[in-house]
Amino acid sequence: MRRLANSEVFRVVVFITIAAVTLSFGAVGAQAKKDVVITTYQTSPITEMAIFTSIPMYLKYYEAEGLNVSFRGAPGGADSIQMMISGGAQLVYIGTYPPILARSKGVPLKSFLRTTQAPAGYPAVLEMSPIRDVKQFKGKIVGVNSMGTGVIPVIKAMLAEAGMDSEKDVNFVVAGVGSQALAAIQTGKVEILGLWDAAYWEIEALGAHRFRKVSSPLLESLTWTLGMFAMEDYIRRNPDVVVGVARAISKACVVAKVNPEASVRMHWKVFPETKPTGIDEATALRRQTEILQKRVDTLKLDLASMRGFGTADEKEVRAMYEFLLKSKVLGKDFDPRDLFTNEFIARINDYDVGTVERAARGIRVD
Repeated sequence: MRRLANSEVFRVVVFITIAAVTLSFGAVGAQAKKDVVITTYQTSPITEMAIFTSIPMYLKYYEAEGLNVSFRGAPGGADSIQMMISGGAQLVYIGTYPPILARSKGVPLKSFLRTTQAPAGYPAVLEMSPIRDVKQFKGKIVGVNSMGTGVIPVIKAMLAEAGMDSEKDVNFVVAGVGSQALAAIQTGKVEILGLWDAAYWEIEALGAHRFRKVSSPLLESLTWTLGMFAMEDYIRRNPDVVVGVARAISKACVVAKVNPEASVRMHWKVFPETKPTGIDEATALRRQTEILQKRVDTLKLDLASMRGFGTADEKEVRAMYEFLLKSKVLGKDFDPRDLFTNEFIARINDYDVGTVERAARGIRVD
């Protein structure tokens, strides 16, 4: 699969007619649409990102909000934040570690939509590995995608929680992601990987191996891990934009939950370069659908109570902040309540969930 260049803009306009969906949203009129660039921590729009890329684009959810949305990839969280600082993007879909770190250094990032309710970065081993507990990490080599990843502080804290020396008992090395990370653990270069959930899912989608998460009480407490962020000033000046983007994502999550297979096909239509090659379409569809379903599972969606979708829990935000503070990776301490806002949640979810759900069940993508 071709990886897009760091500066490449994922801009796709798809003209379709899905009457059952579009009738429920109405027209946005003839006024000019507002341009919005969303950046993220991957250079390529991988399948698990369909909830904020291809699905709302294919179904014209962004367009219905009066927005002309495009995407720019970045090789990591810090790079995507730098893109925002330099004016190359207005919003970022990102794990919470880089924004917390940036906030501690004076960058006023704030989350306006939470998009997962589960630990995102964690250690894992091959399913047949004898390693089942953190205490078995002693003397082992852990492979990570980069030495700046937020997974390293997590693993070090898990080691300390188990009474181990977090600085001496394991060795961290760069193992990359995808097939490179798989080769590293298969050949014994590393015995444990320290990646994020979607990175494991992508490797598993290659069809060869399954991974088993090695958890701990500390890890399971870190559940505020992924969301949409913007600069405070941008949110204050553009409330309709953040609401429109988030509402489109909320609807897309409903679609992904009730019709994941069609959602994957939408992703391939919008970003054809992401369709796997070298395997038959049925196998590719099954594997990619599984990835998307795993992302949706982390959202813990309840279609009967979507009114609260995207809400950040102050206790969970504080837990993530205090964990990083104790890990001594922050520039300075600050009030963790500055990291998020729930003021737009009611507006974000102000739509007929039943209408979106019924339309989604009937979507067919060739």
